[in-house]
Amino acid sequence: MSSSLLSGPVVMRGQLDWEPLQWGEENWVEAIKEDKIRVRTGKKNPDYHHPQWERLTEVIKVPTKHFFNESSRTSLIAADSWAYFDYKYLATELHPACLPAFCWDKFGYPGRDGSDSTLWVGTEGAHTPCHQDTYGENLVAQLVGSKTWTLFPPDQGTLLCPTRVPYEESSVYSSVNFVHLSHNSPTTLSKLSKTTPYMVTLQAGDVLYVPRHWWHQVYSNEYSISVNTWLEHPEDNRARLGEAIVRCQVAQMVKGVSKDIREHILNPNEDDLADTNIEELADLCNFVAAALKNRNGDEIIFKTKTKFVGDFKIIKSSKMNIPESKTDTNILENISSNCLNNHLEKLINTVTNPAVIEQAVDCYLA
Repeated sequence: MSSSLLSGPVVMRGQLDWEPLQWGEENWVEAIKEDKIRVRTGKKNPDYHHPQWERLTEVIKVPTKHFFNESSRTSLIAADSWAYFDYKYLATELHPACLPAFCWDKFGYPGRDGSDSTLWVGTEGAHTPCHQDTYGENLVAQLVGSKTWTLFPPDQGTLLCPTRVPYEESSVYSSVNFVHLSHNSPTTLSKLSKTTPYMVTLQAGDVLYVPRHWWHQVYSNEYSISVNTWLEHPEDNRARLGEAIVRCQVAQMVKGVSKDIREHILNPNEDDLADTNIEELADLCNFVAAALKNRNGDEIIFKTKTKFVGDFKIIKSSKMNIPESKTDTNILENISSNCLNNHLEKLINTVTNPAVIEQAVDCYLA
């Protein structure tokens, strides 16, 4: 069955037949090019009323063989912390001879392999804040351990307190702290109670299909290895123009502000945005707009649908279990009303609101 007949997330249980599914720690160490890797670490129980943004984590360099070895990893990472070797392109991290082993042919994408895939290796507690990817669909293969995915349909985005701060190209974050729900404000929890999450725990051998624009938060229940590939969608070129316009807006907002404010607004991988020349950003908009005039490639990609195989299951919606808020509302209101960061954040979210950007794209193309 193809994804054209389905509109929600789908899990395919036990359908992965890759050789890396059988790899041990020595195989992974041999596959990775470098003797040392950079991993993000964070505390399991920080006292935040928002997600543990990437800026609030620390990057450390560790021996590859120690991170992939259970006993060495335990001594490297404290019991109250997690570590994540995340969002790593296999083509960059692994030896070229290993890439064909991550083959997506079975799922309807002949010729796609590790060259078009990303690696995620995390310890218990490692997680990705809830967000919406601007581009494409997503296929995720679970190789080791288990991960819990909490997904929401696109039309529930307003209930998830969406924000472009911290700004990262092609990612719209939710400001809900999903790891510690009781840390959120009563207002946030009230909105969350109206959502219908689609939850699934992936085990080794499972493959998950995530449709375009579905919000998702991902949590490692134990030491976990997964690989994903993002699948092009016919609307991606238009979305890229929208993102280019958003990038122009944010770049102008962070020029001339203090380092502290800039670090609040930008994700660490976007730190150089404040120094980006406006002519370069304008050229980006023009380049992406030109791509919209030739959609032949998009039409070909659109016909290449995900193939659901074996014991697949359409994930059903459920009800979010909402705890009582433990956050002092007065403190939150005081921070919101007096903090320049929050005023600037509100302004950025206003000018990058999806409705505003949609109109901006139409105007740009007119």
